[in-house]
Order: sequence, then C-alpha cells, then structure tokens
Amino acid sequence: AAYHGLNPTGSVIWERIRDGVTVADLTEDVRTVFEDAPPELDRDVVGFVSDLLTRGLLEVVGGSDAPADTARATPGA
Repeated sequence: AAYHGLNPTGSVIWERIRDGVTVADLTEDVRTVFEDAPPELDRDVVGFVSDLLTRGLLEVVGGSDAPADTARATPGA
C-alpha cells in the first residue's frame, strides 16, 4: 500500500474532485480559496490532475482521456 500526501492546495483540489467538478472549475476554486495563487495556477492544476491520472488515483468521467476544461475526474482505486 502506498501513501500519498497532499499540501493544502492539493487537498482543496482533491476535495473538489470528489465533488465532481471540471478541471476549469478546480482552478477557479483554488483561486477563491488562495487569493495569492500564482499566475501559473492553471498549468499547475492541470499538471497535478495529470499526475493523479498517471498514478491511477483518478479516472476521467464524461470527458476525454486527458484533463481538459470539460473533463471530470473521480477518485480511482
């Protein structure tokens, strides 16, 4: 069994993913919670979601095989 830890930003993203939001909504949610979010936040959120997909921790539901603005991800195995 592997342990995966998250920083505060990752924890917000994970909770919102569990709610079934889109990747675009994730970025807006993080900007709302962390008002000092960096300009590269969009890229970082997509990178984080991509990493979770690669590790098999998420699966895309109702979207393409890659994280996109309209893709929804749900916690995987």
